[in-house]
Amino acid sequence: VSLKVSNNIIEAIKFKGDGCVLSLASASMMADAIVGKSLSEVDRLYSDFHTMLTGTSHDNEKSLGRLCAFKNVPTFPMRVKCVTLSW
Repeated sequence: VSLKVSNNIIEAIKFKGDGCVLSLASASMMADAIVGKSLSEVDRLYSDFHTMLTGTSHDNEKSLGRLCAFKNVPTFPMRVKCVTLSW
């Protein structure tokens, strides 16, 4: 994962990798979700995302947007690592 950050804002992101469909989809959706956000906004987004994936809360779906597509991953605990790898 490579980022271009200017004035604490993520201006561009790219990733290169091989992996399962979940890890690649998560990396792609992460890239879409974080461009234009500050580093602190990305920290909060990851925190909400990780909370959802660990099954401790679903109260953060509004902040996650399309990333909610992964909300059923906790039913397959071995796949949580796939989804969080790029983050």
